[in-house]
Amino acid sequence: MAKELCIHVEERDIYTGAALGTLSRAYSDDCVFPSVHTLTLLVESFADEDFEELDDSSESSESVNVDESKGLDCKYTTSEANINAFVLWVKQMLPMVSEVSVKSGRYFNPESACDNQFTDLASQLYRLGTRIEYSCSNGRDVPVEERLDKVRDLVHISLWDKHGSGQFTHLARQNAQSLQSLYLESSQLKDLTGLVLNPDGSYATYPCLHTLELREYSERYGSGRILFPGAAPFPSLRSLSLKLQYPYGDDVLFRGNSATLGSLALQPDGFLVSLLRQHDVFTSTSHPALRCVKFRGWDRLVPESFATYAEVIRYALGIGPGAPVREIDGVPFSDNLVRVLSLSGDHSSIQVLSIPSTKLDIWQAISLIKSLPLLSDLHALAPSIGSAPDDVRMAELPGYMVSTYFPMGERFRCWHIGYHTGNAKCMILLALICPNFDYVAMDQRPRELFMKALETLIASARYRPYAPRLRRLLFNGWQSC
Repeated sequence: MAKELCIHVEERDIYTGAALGTLSRAYSDDCVFPSVHTLTLLVESFADEDFEELDDSSESSESVNVDESKGLDCKYTTSEANINAFVLWVKQMLPMVSEVSVKSGRYFNPESACDNQFTDLASQLYRLGTRIEYSCSNGRDVPVEERLDKVRDLVHISLWDKHGSGQFTHLARQNAQSLQSLYLESSQLKDLTGLVLNPDGSYATYPCLHTLELREYSERYGSGRILFPGAAPFPSLRSLSLKLQYPYGDDVLFRGNSATLGSLALQPDGFLVSLLRQHDVFTSTSHPALRCVKFRGWDRLVPESFATYAEVIRYALGIGPGAPVREIDGVPFSDNLVRVLSLSGDHSSIQVLSIPSTKLDIWQAISLIKSLPLLSDLHALAPSIGSAPDDVRMAELPGYMVSTYFPMGERFRCWHIGYHTGNAKCMILLALICPNFDYVAMDQRPRELFMKALETLIASARYRPYAPRLRRLLFNGWQSC
């Protein structure tokens, strides 16, 4: 049974009733979708000088009137009634819909993106369920607050504001008491400031918000960051994802939620590390619920030296010392990352380490696994085995590995390679010394070549004595951990 439905419609057809005239025939044929819970309304609008905007005083136009008890009947009405009828049709056709996404299509006319009718449509659709994704990213810089004042008691909101109109944080603030999740993507600092600061200078509070994701397009905030002394706007936050440079001048995002925060994604840099230290945000006993910590955007960190780089990454790795899952993506200096992970601090709680853009040879992998005794899953590239010790010939390498390292990393069981082709010899050598390593997870495309290479190596004279142990990779190499 279908769970998601996308309706591709021309904007004016909604306002004139033409769209509903077509859709009503489907309804008359008992075309109801009882299992659909997600509706995407993809709206197109073609510029046409002959099409005049409808309003409440316009001449009558053909439409469809929806009566909940009588079904659908055609009659003449206004654009507002057409919008109401369209929304009610959706409710009747999709009785279980709870998520509505209003998005602009490929041929959407930006001149109508934020006009009264389009905003009316989005405002009406929110009544169908608790979640609405409202995208009005290409519109004119016209006030829409009065229209959005109708939208109350939302639980989930997604907002895009590519051109920085700064108008849509108003929607988040007026639903602050009911919001549970919020996604905001903007190019303007005023949008992010407006989340916390009301127009009258008081602070907004989101008592039920458990998921917050902030993104940016291009702006760097620098000295423009604002302080919010005493504010604690997100006291129940469980998941915080910052896919941007930290936008505030203090620790306002972290106040009051140390007991609830369970998932954290940051872009670490020198400013953020200094701020977190200054406010003593993460201590050895704080954030007991934190289970997953992700660090992204390392390409923005341009250290003057390895010591500077290590300073930032050491602090980042120390956040939530008990968190078992760590994801470190986009690191530009993989050798340095391995050195820091292997040589600094106690990271014994880490069970899953995701460094998907980092290339590891067998010796770097050994160093990591030895320093992370609970590590079970590793996400990284494995293009080569690296250089063997000078006094070890390649023919002697399997015996050397077993006598030197076995058993090692008894919790380690899976290496995720993703869509890359892993080095089969690297995986075989690791399987010789890690007694429970028997999964190599990769995408379908490189899998066949990898498995053939495994079979060839296991059948060779060098590895044949260890074949019973290595065959586990053949049986499990195709699986996903």
